[in-house]
Order: sequence, then structure tokens, then C-alpha cells
Amino acid sequence: MDEQVLTGVIYLMDMKRLCLVFVVVTVSALAAVIPGCDSSMEGYKVFTFNKLAHFSFEYPRHYKQYAASADVEDKALYIGFRDMIVPEKRTNGFMYIYAEGTGITYPDAHTALEHHIQLYVEPENILESSTITVAGISFELLVYSHEPELIPEAPISNVMKVTRVAYFEHNDLIWEILMESDEDRAEVAAEDFEHLLETFQILD
Repeated sequence: MDEQVLTGVIYLMDMKRLCLVFVVVTVSALAAVIPGCDSSMEGYKVFTFNKLAHFSFEYPRHYKQYAASADVEDKALYIGFRDMIVPEKRTNGFMYIYAEGTGITYPDAHTALEHHIQLYVEPENILESSTITVAGISFELLVYSHEPELIPEAPISNVMKVTRVAYFEHNDLIWEILMESDEDRAEVAAEDFEHLLETFQILD
């Protein structure tokens, strides 16, 4: 994926979700052969990026990076990962880091979060809504459950999904960090998501 891939993505949040769904479909057959977490998939790896913004964080080893691109002119970046642990007859989870310039789509992080809620969240499915501060960064955090996406040709699963998403602003960018998992893997995902936020560093 080159730097031009992000052109146009900043205008529609739905496009991000559609791209992620496509990746899940194409890799599910490969990932399904991985029965569980072996020693090589335990612990965390460090990811560092230095296009448009210089930052780093730690992510679980059982996630595999599938995208890392930025468009300096359009002020947008996207880092995507998929979960390589796939229970039988299920799609795999994913996470991503997305950032765009303040004012391109939203004036601030809070407005971006409110729009996310309008698009994807039923009020009765909100599990947590809070503000946390880690390493001097104030994150608006939302956790909610939802029905699985209907993906043609993907393994059938009726397991509810849990999405964790955090928004914040830094250096004239609005950041979104999102992780989706099956409901019965929510505890593990929560630990991984918290670890990512705790290790997230702006290195400017």
C-alpha cells in the first residue's frame, strides 16, 4: 500500500470500515489455519511511524500489520492490523490507528466521536464511556457491542462484537484508535487495548 491509498479516505468513515471488512474476508481463509496462540504470538511488539506524525506504541504479537501509509499533503494516516487468532467458523478481529487534520472533516475529537456514535452505536449497547489521561494525552474512550457484519463468503458467526475506540487531538491532528473483537474475547482485547494506549507515545 503506497502513500496515495489514503486519498479520499478522510471524507467517509464508512470507507474505513468497508476496507477493513474486505481485508477480513480475504485473510480469513489463511488465518483459519492458525488454531491458537503459540509462544511466537505471545507478548507485544513495538510499532514506530514517522510520516506526517512521529509516534510509537506496543501491540499484541498475534496481530499482523496489513497497512501503514500516510498522505502528508492531505494530512491523513492509516495503520491497520488484523488478529491472527481465529476461532473456528469466525472472522478475525482487527484494530487500526487513523488520523486526519483538524477541520478537514471534524473541528475536534469530541465531534468525531459523536459522529462515530451516530453512525455505528445503539445507545443501549454502550458498555463504557469515559475520559482517561495517559502520558499527558487525554483520550475520549467508548466501548460498545454490536451485531457482527454480514460478510459474503465469510465464515458464519452469530457471536456479538465489541468495539473499543479512543479519540484525541495532538499537533493539529484528530486521532482515532479502534479495536474490534468477538464478545467472548472482550477481556483479552480490553487488556491489549489498554496496553496500546499506555504505551502510545508522540515522539515529536
